Amino acid sequence: MEVNLHITHLLFVDDILLFSSGSRNETKALKSILEMFLKAMGMCINKEISSLILEGFTRMENTNIIEDLPF
Repeated sequence: MEVNLHITHLLFVDDILLFSSGSRNETKALKSILEMFLKAMGMCINKEISSLILEGFTRMENTNIIEDLPF
């Protein structure tokens, strides 16, 4: 039996892994969602221990993603 699995995120105790196609619209939407979540929860992203892993994008796409999600 073939299963078409599309994973968008994984949640752990204090870690979140988010997966994205990397499109400009998607990263802007993700940034907006994160900002709303953080504001609602009174939290902030710890940029000291957060990372962004980019794989398979052009240099311009990498630049755009980093501008939208600067952690």
